[in-house]
Amino acid sequence: MSSSEPRATPRATAATERFAPSEALAFYAALALGSGWIGVGILAFRRVVQQTFTWAGPDTAWMTPLSYLFLYGAVFLPGIVLWRLRPRHRHPTLVTGLLIGISAFSALTVTFGDGLHIAARVLLSVGLGIQGSRLVSAYSAGLRRHVRWMASVMLAGVLIAAAYSFLVQPWQVRRRLAATPPPVAGAPNVLILILDTVRASALSLYGYHRPTTPMLEAWAAQGVVFDSAYSPAPWTLPSHGTLFTGEPHRALSVNWLKPLDTTQPVLAEAFAAAGYRTAGVSANFFYVTEESGLARGFDLFVDHPRTVRQLLLSSVPGQMVAGRIFGRYEKEREADEMDAAVVQTRFRRWLARNPDRPWFGFLNFFDAHKPYFLPVTGHPDFGGTRTEQDRYDIAIWSIDREIGALLRDLESQGILEHTVVIITSDHGEHFGEHGLHGHAQSLYVPLLHVPLLMLGPGVPKGVRVRTPASLEDVAATVQELTGLARPRFPGQSFATCWRAPACGRTVPDTITAAVQASPERQARGPSAKGPLVAVVVDQWHYIRNLEGREELYDLSQDPAERHNLAADSADSDVLGRLRASATAAALPAPARQAGGQ
Repeated sequence: MSSSEPRATPRATAATERFAPSEALAFYAALALGSGWIGVGILAFRRVVQQTFTWAGPDTAWMTPLSYLFLYGAVFLPGIVLWRLRPRHRHPTLVTGLLIGISAFSALTVTFGDGLHIAARVLLSVGLGIQGSRLVSAYSAGLRRHVRWMASVMLAGVLIAAAYSFLVQPWQVRRRLAATPPPVAGAPNVLILILDTVRASALSLYGYHRPTTPMLEAWAAQGVVFDSAYSPAPWTLPSHGTLFTGEPHRALSVNWLKPLDTTQPVLAEAFAAAGYRTAGVSANFFYVTEESGLARGFDLFVDHPRTVRQLLLSSVPGQMVAGRIFGRYEKEREADEMDAAVVQTRFRRWLARNPDRPWFGFLNFFDAHKPYFLPVTGHPDFGGTRTEQDRYDIAIWSIDREIGALLRDLESQGILEHTVVIITSDHGEHFGEHGLHGHAQSLYVPLLHVPLLMLGPGVPKGVRVRTPASLEDVAATVQELTGLARPRFPGQSFATCWRAPACGRTVPDTITAAVQASPERQARGPSAKGPLVAVVVDQWHYIRNLEGREELYDLSQDPAERHNLAADSADSDVLGRLRASATAAALPAPARQAGGQ
């Protein structure tokens, strides 16, 4: 080399070095796992610090990094083959930039969601991908010394998280059972079945013209049917919270972005403390989840299943590839769906293990919630599947079939005669009534009137109760029928309804419900103008909004709620009592944001 030629600097030398395929493999493993752990960290911050929903399952800590590892491998591994065939091109600059860009887009999406326009996220991600690939090329020699241990550490974190889910949690359950004396001999089991989004008027059990619930009609002869049962809310989380605690909506911490806190005890906790085995299987992966606070006290709670599809859906690129709508990511993250057959099968598998103790079981069937889970074959012809009502009715029939199969199986094993069974719904659905569709936006009867069927020890056979009843009393009823000592759940047991006229009450029961609009959804319907509160007493149904607009319906004469009697009854004693009850049950007005927004 002549003296006039420039000497190579250390950086120039490093820039000419390339990753070998094995080193590149370690680099991409570190990039994939790192992307997953960044996503997990962002979700943890939102959940723990911001105390809001992430719609992520309990296995996210190990599923998300593995999802990125699997998806990035699908891009990277073909490159390994090409590098083997063309060794002069061992540094995959294009693939590096692509994967760094995907990682950046994923982090931006989890962090900001729709708060940062998708075009801005894409532009930022492209720029970061280009710059990232250049840095990797320039400093590949330095990265080589660190990338393997980085990948190893992050993979170890995945294994630890998976071990906790698969090994530590089952061990904790076994330890809890070993330390807790079993209940007294003969203590009954309890099974609560929730038909999510199913209104009473859509069941042939309640006179619907289509045979949607032949199984429930048959089982009704073995128990008690409540003709006028009401939910405390027209959406999932507060109604389940009330069901589990016996507390009215106003007394609960829950809201659209706030889970159930630990202020009030829940049924599963009480039964676990009494020595019961406890299990819940929920197909509602939005608001009946471990994250929602409803899984407290359950030895096993399945909401996001451990499947390959769920693994893919645990990452942003996986959501966009394996989600229901290709190329789209939802803040309310999609999960692998469980239809009624899967829900009851998973529960029966759990039930078959360690059958030496009584148990408390809870199942949520999500088939009748949009977009509706329909059986492929064997369902009745309810006018085809042309309308939402058709698909809704078929989904209810499918749930009914699976509930019938579950109860028959328990009966054949001699378990059902020792089991208190409660079958109900969390809320109903609008199909055009009052010009509304869906739920959560009103307090009209289609959303509040829910089915309620009970059977088992202590429950008489072939009884129909016409007195209005509330899901607030489910916890107290379960406590009385099982002899559960503590804690004392509020409310009054339904048992009074078959022991004395008018449910044993000297005065009509006051049933309340409430709702306010979600800050995450476009406000539509009556709740868009502020929180709503409703009161049901005897045949009267009263509704009031934040602005003081009142509605009053006589359900005995006007079950479809077509004639608002509030103006004609403004000075009546009935309306005065209903107003006072509504004031006590109303939700607080939502806090105004800075600037008066």
